[in-house]
Amino acid sequence: MNSGEDKEEINPPTELYAYHATNSFAQDTAQSYLSYFAVRLGASFEQIAWMNSLMNLLPYSLQYFWGWISDKKSIRTYWIIAGSILASLALYFMSKVQNPNEMIFLVIVYSVAHSIIIPTWSALQGDWMTPSRRGSTLSRFHV
Repeated sequence: MNSGEDKEEINPPTELYAYHATNSFAQDTAQSYLSYFAVRLGASFEQIAWMNSLMNLLPYSLQYFWGWISDKKSIRTYWIIAGSILASLALYFMSKVQNPNEMIFLVIVYSVAHSIIIPTWSALQGDWMTPSRRGSTLSRFHV
């Protein structure tokens, strides 16, 4: 089952690596401090629980919808850029909030933006690789 396509080496653009690295860094850095920031704003235990639940639930529950949109309107980079801008704005405004309710609203915006990025980013990665080389190609992104 070796075809010429299986041997073809696909080299994704450097911009994809840069995007993945900066996105992972920003997300991991910001999310680890959101609960502490909410406590400093005076958030109750219930508000912190809602915030954490929404951050876990929304990105995954909306992925199917955004993945479907990405497949129908296959200009994936626009969806990734729009989701990234929305997520960046939400994170920026989170640094300016004055009460926990504002923060919960921005967590919802951030989570929806993240739900746009996740399936579209995965689909874009899939566009850049042959099926027989997915494991090795994806491992380059996640090094």
